Amino acid sequence: IDEFGGFVRDITDRKAGSHQRAISTDLRDYYSASSTYFEGAAYRGSPPKRIYNPNLCIHGTSTPDQFWTALSSASAEDGLLPRLVLFHVTGSVPATVAPQRDVRWVPHDILMKMADVAGIDVAKKRGNLAGVKVAQFAENKPYVVPWTPDALSIFASIKETIERDGRRVKPEMRPFMQRILENAVKLALIVAVGINPEKPEITEATIEWAGNLSWTCAAAMMAEVEERLSDNQREANYKRIAALIRT
Repeated sequence: IDEFGGFVRDITDRKAGSHQRAISTDLRDYYSASSTYFEGAAYRGSPPKRIYNPNLCIHGTSTPDQFWTALSSASAEDGLLPRLVLFHVTGSVPATVAPQRDVRWVPHDILMKMADVAGIDVAKKRGNLAGVKVAQFAENKPYVVPWTPDALSIFASIKETIERDGRRVKPEMRPFMQRILENAVKLALIVAVGINPEKPEITEATIEWAGNLSWTCAAAMMAEVEERLSDNQREANYKRIAALIRT
């Protein structure tokens, strides 16, 4: 989603319609529903439809001003912001580079790995989803990716650090601390399956990388919330002046 800040404004604005505000609630529900199902609203004459094992991923880009002006402190309190993994890009604009390949080109080894994940027989061009209708979808039993003992040790260490440092931050920042570990597990799972789709395993290196990334993104999020998030124009002006003084 390009101009992601505008999308966030549409679903969080106080004047937004009930159907728009429901999107924010749905996004929070999707976050923890991958092992169960998501059930939509019921309509007259038709029961609610279940989506089993949803794995919703959104890649949103936005300018900082557009993104943060679309939010208020309620977005942090209701859990929407802590569920996001923020990559705060700073520094000068990079030099223009002439592309060497077409944007639709994908490395062959990545295509083959994705074919393995989807169970696609490349020769027959048919996969395990071929010919399946939506109405036939039923609950799946997810494959549980195992952890190595060293990975579990790193996991426990990260958890201990978060619990210790979480007591030092302001109360309004604690929801961000509490999501670091969960975001790290999701990132580690993606990488583990990407490395070996047939026999994925979360290793020490995988969870350490994921923990560092999740921690860094959460730190950037908390810094930006402290500096930019405001509930009214007076608070926004105050934070803008404070930022200019720091600069």
